[in-house]
Amino acid sequence: MKHFFRFFAPRHHADGGDIHFYTRERAAASLYSTGNTARLHRAFKKAESGEQVTIAYIGGSITEGISAIPRETNCYAALSARNFAEKYMADPGRLNFVNAGVSATTSELGVIRCTRDVLQKRPDIIFVEFAANDSDDIRFKCTYESLIRKFLQWEGEAAVILLFAFGNDGYSRQDWMKQIGKHYDLGMVSIRDGLYPDIQAGLVRWEDYSDDTVHPNMAGHRFIAGLIGNYYEQAKKTPAAPWQMPETPLFGNHLEDIVNIGPGHPFIISEGDFPYSPAQSGGYRMGWRHEGGSNAPMKLRVPGRRIAFAF
Repeated sequence: MKHFFRFFAPRHHADGGDIHFYTRERAAASLYSTGNTARLHRAFKKAESGEQVTIAYIGGSITEGISAIPRETNCYAALSARNFAEKYMADPGRLNFVNAGVSATTSELGVIRCTRDVLQKRPDIIFVEFAANDSDDIRFKCTYESLIRKFLQWEGEAAVILLFAFGNDGYSRQDWMKQIGKHYDLGMVSIRDGLYPDIQAGLVRWEDYSDDTVHPNMAGHRFIAGLIGNYYEQAKKTPAAPWQMPETPLFGNHLEDIVNIGPGHPFIISEGDFPYSPAQSGGYRMGWRHEGGSNAPMKLRVPGRRIAFAF
């Protein structure tokens, strides 16, 4: 989903300053790494020269904005994008904000849809958030790394920043995601590292941050936006240096070259009784739905070693 912002709330709503549990100390604890900043500095330069800057976010329900009201403008993604526009863009009206969060999804679906939902929007900055949805097995390590590699090898050379969310029991897959981020020298922001130690110590209540077991409430979304704002501040101070794509993956990249088969794709022989039509499933508004009584199969001829279905 694509949004253009022309009007902006006061910045204290976007940088965490109005959240009683946002502190500079917690923001500092959340910053695991600024990473190589060469691509991010290019985005800052575009912003300062008055050019359009596109910031995209991909992840699950936290990124989609569950519990933010309204989620389109008050989720952490929208708040942090507006904060960037206010603070760094000569013309804030030229911000292009893309929220590609889809509830209850993992990096496996993320790598399948990332070209359509993110790269085709030609982003300058990409945030990736799947730490609360992925699991520990090698399958997800490979799908997550495949997603990161697709982003890094895209011709537009977007800056990629990893964001690590968590649940009320501390659940997060950030440990192995940090390994991947370190392998590619990426910026990394851990919401868990910034808040969970103080929740355990009784200095902050989980209910201050979330109204359920995982989704940030309004204050939680502003808190995350504040952490991202701190990342920008620190990364901007970090000089750009040459960056080179690692030749080999850390865990695996077997979905790096995956192709999303859409309507009219040459792999499709016939749709059968599965016409591509309006659907209502999470962030999806169109899909192949079974209709008719003949049960004619959908037929595809697909080259390759793997095929994945999202249903």
